[in-house]
Amino acid sequence: MYCYLLEDNNVVITTGWIAVERYVYIDFDPEQYSLEIKTDSTLGSKDMVRVYFYTSQLDGRSGGLFFDFSSSPQYAFFDCTSSRTNIPTDLPTATDKVWRVTLTR
Repeated sequence: MYCYLLEDNNVVITTGWIAVERYVYIDFDPEQYSLEIKTDSTLGSKDMVRVYFYTSQLDGRSGGLFFDFSSSPQYAFFDCTSSRTNIPTDLPTATDKVWRVTLTR
């Protein structure tokens, strides 16, 4: 599977993290690793983060993840659900946040 970062408004890359470029495929195995995205977005900033997943043959999109930091922050899984889900508004007050996405079966 490959990850593809489409939009990275205010994505923060720190020491120990793999630097990610927009519009570049990244070989990624969700069976082995969790996906972690670090942001410094604040509520109401309208920042967005979109990550798309592609098959290992790069022959089509197999899903994706979307974060929207509007006044009512939301997330969605592309190609899995047709609507966004509100993120609880009691998010940590720290500006820097790490979002971990883990595949479970």
